[in-house]
Amino acid sequence: MFPQTPEIYFLSDRMNATSFDTPVAFYTPEYQKQMIMELEKNKPKLIVYNPKFVLAGLTVENLSDVNQFIQKNYKTIETFGDNQILKPK
Repeated sequence: MFPQTPEIYFLSDRMNATSFDTPVAFYTPEYQKQMIMELEKNKPKLIVYNPKFVLAGLTVENLSDVNQFIQKNYKTIETFGDNQILKPK
C-alpha cells in the first residue's frame, strides 16, 4: 500500500514488503532509502498505489524517492477509484 492504508495488509492476510506500515510518516531521505532497499529485496508482486492520497498536507510527493522507484519499476494493471494496482515491469 503506497502511501498509506496499512489495514489492507490485515484484511488480506498479507505481510508488508517493507518495515514501514505508514510510510507517509517517514519521509526523510534515509527512511526512503531503506524503504527502497526493502522493496528491491522483497520484490512485492503487487502494489496498491494511490497517487491522489493526501493526509495532513502530505502526499506521494513527500516520498519522492520511493514514488520515483515505484514509477520506474512498476506498471498499472488495474484501477479502482483513486487506487491503482501495480505489478513489476
